[in-house]
Amino acid sequence: YNSRMVAVLHSSTASVAPQAVAAWLDSIAADYSASERESFASAFELARSHAATEVMPEGEPALDRALGTATILAGLKLDADSIRGALLLPLSVAKAFDPAAVQAQFGAEVATLVTGVARMGGIRATPGTGDKEARAAQAENLRKMLLAMVDDIRVVLIKLAERTQALRAMTKGDSPLRAHAAREVLDLFAPLANRLGIWQLKWELEDLSLRVLEPDTYMSIARMLD
Repeated sequence: YNSRMVAVLHSSTASVAPQAVAAWLDSIAADYSASERESFASAFELARSHAATEVMPEGEPALDRALGTATILAGLKLDADSIRGALLLPLSVAKAFDPAAVQAQFGAEVATLVTGVARMGGIRATPGTGDKEARAAQAENLRKMLLAMVDDIRVVLIKLAERTQALRAMTKGDSPLRAHAAREVLDLFAPLANRLGIWQLKWELEDLSLRVLEPDTYMSIARMLD
C-alpha cells in the first residue's frame, strides 16, 4: 500500500555488501563525479571498519541506516559533503568518531556535519503531556531549539533523511520503538521538513508515520485511492 500512497525517492538499500555499495555508487554517477563517488566509498569503508556490527536503537544495522540516508540525500541532489557526512554517521553510533581524523581525510565541513547530526540525535522528544495545544507548544519549542543549535542547515537535512530511513525500516519490522518514533516524526521532524520546504520528505514522513500509528486507517485510505 505504501507504493500507492507516496512516491518514494529511492528504495531502501537492502544490503551493505560491497557489490550493493558499488551498485549504489553506479546509480548516482550522473549527479556526482568519479572523485566524489570514490570519496563516498572511502567514507563508507571507514564507517564499516568501526561499526560493522553496530545496530541502531530501532533495530536497523547502522550501516544500512547510513547508506539509506545517503541514498535519500542523493535523491534530493544534496552536495557531496552531505553525502559523506551521512555515510560517516555510524562512527558516532560506535563512539569511534574522531573529528580531527575525519577532517584530515574528508574536510572540516564533513566533520562539522557529523558532529551536528550527533548533537541533534541527543535531543529527543518525550511523550507529550497536557492537552493538544500544550503538546503542540512543546513540539514547537523543541523544533526551535533544534534549528537554533545548528550552524549549517545541511545538518537538519541529514537528520530528516535519517529519520525517513529509520521509518522506512520500521514499517518492515516490529520494533517496540515504532510508535514513539512515528509520533516524534509527526510532532517534530515532519513540521521541520515542511518549514524548510522539503516537500518530498515531509510527505513521506507523514505517510510512514500514519502507516505505523494508524495502520487500519492507512490501509483504508490506500484502498480508496487505488
